[in-house]
Amino acid sequence: MPARRTVLGAAGGLVGTALVGFGTARTTDTDTDGGSADSTDAAVEYVRNAEEVRGHLVSARTLLERGRREDAALHAGHGGDYVAAVLPPVRDEDPELATRLRARLNELPERVASDDAEAFDAFVTDEVSPLLDDAVELVVDEETRAETAFDVRVMNALAGRIAEEYDAAVADDGTIREDGEYWDGRGFLVRIEERHDDVAVDAGGDSLDRLRSEMEAVDPPSAVVATTRRFRVRTAAALPSATVEDREDALTYVRSVEEVRGHLRSSVALADVGSRDAGLHAGHGSDYLLTLLPPVRRADPDLAGRLSDRLLAVDDRVDSAAAAEYERYVAEDVLPLLEEAVSVAVPAEYADSTAFDAAVFLALADRVVEEYDAAVTDEEVIELYGEYWDARGFLARMEARFDGMASALDDETRSAVEEELGILRQELETARPPWDVENSVAALHRMLDDVAAA
Repeated sequence: MPARRTVLGAAGGLVGTALVGFGTARTTDTDTDGGSADSTDAAVEYVRNAEEVRGHLVSARTLLERGRREDAALHAGHGGDYVAAVLPPVRDEDPELATRLRARLNELPERVASDDAEAFDAFVTDEVSPLLDDAVELVVDEETRAETAFDVRVMNALAGRIAEEYDAAVADDGTIREDGEYWDGRGFLVRIEERHDDVAVDAGGDSLDRLRSEMEAVDPPSAVVATTRRFRVRTAAALPSATVEDREDALTYVRSVEEVRGHLRSSVALADVGSRDAGLHAGHGSDYLLTLLPPVRRADPDLAGRLSDRLLAVDDRVDSAAAAEYERYVAEDVLPLLEEAVSVAVPAEYADSTAFDAAVFLALADRVVEEYDAAVTDEEVIELYGEYWDARGFLARMEARFDGMASALDDETRSAVEEELGILRQELETARPPWDVENSVAALHRMLDDVAAA
């Protein structure tokens, strides 16, 4: 191995925070020029991609054993689909290893065509898996790989991919519509099971057993999605890092809760005018479950269960209930549980201060800029209404935060922030160019950065 290594290293924070708004994508954070992002998120993505390759090969062997050579070839061929995700950082550090790994991945379809299951398995075991191991060891530093929390995040990322593939593959009546995606999920499950056996976390095994039974029985997607979520929450909750330990953790947690509130606020507003987009924002609440639930589950499992049930029910409510009834459900059944979650998960020493309120306010402001910039062009055209209404909802939560802390600010600061908030609201409502919104948020930072840092 060369002396210089491209590593994706460790970073702090709550397990499972990589979700909507600050999340992970299916592709690696590594770019095509061999550069890499120095973060745990990027490392999780890299190892998850390597595990997906292994999962495809597990399914290829299983199908080959069943005499389904053509279907086995489909999954064997998927190994080559990951070249762009797996090879660039390897090529940058060890070109010879990258060349050998590419050759072995490209050879897999030929092996399926000519080998029996036992010979194919031997080729994978002896020729492919060791090279994948070498690639992971080269790209992800040893300290990160040794952490139980890292293994849990990889397993949870794979569980999310199972939910995606199974939902695409199976109809509500249990009919397999896309056999390839179904076997993708089956292969990824094997990789989770094998990793789970080697991980020092005493949680999630019962969910894995249930998940295997549901997938083999081809149960409806709703059951499989719920079980994968249960596995993810239970494994994450079993880790010490599933607690809010410092101010940064507290800020991440409370900002996430506020984002959920913002999505719900937008869903209520859109439901009130009969927009079908209300369901999009209602459903975003469930995207935050892996962030919100683990700290709550450690302290109050009953509350975690109720919060999960309420957020997952929002989708059905917005589709089936009248607008006024849906608004009542959000206000009376969901929002109080979010308040309880904060009180249980976040120590009062972090949450109960004007400085903390200001920090949350500014974190939400930055999220408004991100969503608005993605949604609106410089020519003042709204191209992405989902992100536009994300920004509107987050602004509403900024205003609520300001109302709660305004009395603690001096008169000059309070008046200046109030005026700038009014300008920001007008800019969003009239779809002003993104730079206007950025300037308003920059002004708010100038007014409140010192307050937030106090």
